[in-house]
Amino acid sequence: MSDPQVQLESLQDVWNTCQTNDDQKHVLIKDLFAYVNDLSARLSEAEYELRDRKDVIKLTRDRIEEADKRIQVFQAEKARHAFASVLIDGDCMLVSPLPFNHPSTLTWFKFNDDLVKAGLDGGKRAARLLKQAVEEELRSSPPALAHHIQVVIRVYANMKGLAKTYKDAEILPQLASLDEFVRGFNMGDPMCDYVDAGNGKECSDEKIKAMFRHDLADMHCHQILFGGSADNGYARLLGPYNEDDAVRSRITLLEGPPFARELAAIKDRYHTARNGVSPDSAANTIDRLRNGRCADSNRAFFIFVV
Repeated sequence: MSDPQVQLESLQDVWNTCQTNDDQKHVLIKDLFAYVNDLSARLSEAEYELRDRKDVIKLTRDRIEEADKRIQVFQAEKARHAFASVLIDGDCMLVSPLPFNHPSTLTWFKFNDDLVKAGLDGGKRAARLLKQAVEEELRSSPPALAHHIQVVIRVYANMKGLAKTYKDAEILPQLASLDEFVRGFNMGDPMCDYVDAGNGKECSDEKIKAMFRHDLADMHCHQILFGGSADNGYARLLGPYNEDDAVRSRITLLEGPPFARELAAIKDRYHTARNGVSPDSAANTIDRLRNGRCADSNRAFFIFVV
């Protein structure tokens, strides 16, 4: 039989080993609990952050939805006030109330005489038909504009010189006779204005240029139909926009008389629309009025219909 002291020491060693193992288990369990507690804390923090992010996302979505609604309201409001501006220099431009690029061959000067001689009724008819022609142009030219878009027409001219032109050409019996036609034009549609720009050389030009810049800066103005093809001075007005695709897409050049040299050099950069009479015929008629019976008169503004 073994020595009791040896057995006791052996048992003590076993106990010490067991105690060490228990201590290691205790430490391990404590470490596990600490790790679990740390994970739980981090999980709770992540849950808080997730809730915060969800709140932020919801708030952002609500704001986006609200912004979308406001954008839709603004777009509807913008569409409600959308317009196309027709600016015509009546001292150098012939304007036709025929559909642009109209295929008919016209004895058009007679029709123009008839309108002007018809006075009030002729002016009303001219305004109505001119607006219809512009609306047709807007619908047929890419991009087609909405049917509800307003058309605002402004014609600026030297009325005193224009009246003298018609009297000298024996189309009207007296200078005051043109007033009835102009009055009818202004009454024919509330958005059509025939404006006396004054009898200075550049009066019409300055008004045209000012309104062109004003309308171009207006976000509601979708298109400007610009009639001043015989005046080189408008090339400088268009010059800053010749390389700007966004702006050029909003400008249509109306060709009555042939484009003046400087305008002819840039016209291909813009969409152009031609009146229902050939430029050569228009130029010949201007020459007819400037020479012969009315050689000293200003260039005239004509409206003609079928």
